[in-house]
Amino acid sequence: MIDKLNCIFSTHASIGSAILTSESESEIKDTSPVSVLSIAEKYDIQNTFICDSSISLFIQCYENFKKIKRDFTWGLRLNICNDAAQKTEESIKTESKVIIWMNNSDAYKDIIKIYTKAHTQDNYYIPRTDWSSLQNLWTKNLSLSIPFYGGFFHRNMLMGYSSLPEFGSIEPSFQINKMGLPFDDILENYIIPYAKDNRFEIINTHPVYYYKRKDFDAMTVFKCINKRNKFDCPNIDYWSSDNFCYEAYLEKTGGKLL
Repeated sequence: MIDKLNCIFSTHASIGSAILTSESESEIKDTSPVSVLSIAEKYDIQNTFICDSSISLFIQCYENFKKIKRDFTWGLRLNICNDAAQKTEESIKTESKVIIWMNNSDAYKDIIKIYTKAHTQDNYYIPRTDWSSLQNLWTKNLSLSIPFYGGFFHRNMLMGYSSLPEFGSIEPSFQINKMGLPFDDILENYIIPYAKDNRFEIINTHPVYYYKRKDFDAMTVFKCINKRNKFDCPNIDYWSSDNFCYEAYLEKTGGKLL
């Protein structure tokens, strides 16, 4: 059920989270940022999964992937809380991450509605929605997955949050990541039984934010700039592994960098 390892890329549209781009650059060079499209072409990826926290570069992705005649599946990473109307410090403690995937071309207008509401009516310090709003705007064109890092299990168990998911008729999938962090096994031991008991799909995923292991320092500097921290004291939570790269994904799947 969870043997296949699915690679999920993020781009610089997720500000502070990734240094990959969605440019149409066809070559991978050490002297410039690496594009997800370059990786897709070089490693013959027929359907590239991309998950970002902003929809700003979706059109660019669409146009550039169309040029190289390859498919991609796009997902929106979004903050969700128990009640977006409660704009209090307590409400922040109910927040967690979800990923909303587009199943087809008709999903674009649906995800725009969710994105717009989260960035306007439900906005409180950061864009967010709540479970009730998500259910009201949900359609068959969309799929939901709960990320391993930032999902409600992670927030509740390791950060003292009280996120209470109300899926309603939405059937989520649960991502499992094995990225070498010390609490991976703890989360997995809770998530897998919960998903099985509720007959939710479990997906083994590998998030990719940069290309090679040697790019870890560049990724860390980028994070420090966005958090206004120093490189010699980055103070970045859950950033003690250099496995969030495509090179590590290839190692897990028996491949190597070309």
